[in-house]
Amino acid sequence: MPQEILDSTDEIKTAFLQAYFDDEETVDTRQAMARYYTINPETTESLVKLLYSIGIKSGIGKTKYLARQNRDNVIYHVNITGIENVNKFFTKIKPLHKMKYEKLLRHFEKGHKQAFKVVVK
Repeated sequence: MPQEILDSTDEIKTAFLQAYFDDEETVDTRQAMARYYTINPETTESLVKLLYSIGIKSGIGKTKYLARQNRDNVIYHVNITGIENVNKFFTKIKPLHKMKYEKLLRHFEKGHKQAFKVVVK
């Protein structure tokens, strides 16, 4: 991630995270969590710093998987958990991706409103 993004205004940081969300993120409705994916550990660290700089705490995890050439690969994930952090995330980084947005709405409709206090329009 370019240093210019890390040093930018909150508006630019938010726009970057929103675009990244639409491309590399998922909503886990079972655990009330948002998660970014990447294969680059440096990007993982940068995402955590970027989220923290706008008031959203997150953690890092990694998962090994077997690639086509029978070698282990690792995918890193930045996990945004906890009601407060997830609410901040969906308030500040509003999903533009239609399917992800609809998944979040379905989660609301199933009665999980205690997990999310975000007004989704």
